[in-house]
Amino acid sequence: MAQFTPSSGNVYADLGHTNPEGMQAVSSLVMALRQQIGARPLADVAPQLGLHADDLAEILGGHFRPEDQARLAGYVAALEATT
Repeated sequence: MAQFTPSSGNVYADLGHTNPEGMQAVSSLVMALRQQIGARPLADVAPQLGLHADDLAEILGGHFRPEDQARLAGYVAALEATT
């Protein structure tokens, strides 16, 4: 029979990440970024952020670190200003 362990509420802490709070904060920013992008093509949105579409796709695909928090917050703010 499988055993289950209740979550702490932070998947990064549950996985033993060295900076779970930072990763959760950045993850929330990436979700907000995805919401701001909506159904728009990444090729249309990325230049507004000074990125290539491939780089934006990498971020949205989970390639980020806690150190990216300020940069990602800037992306979210830039898209909020245009909607």
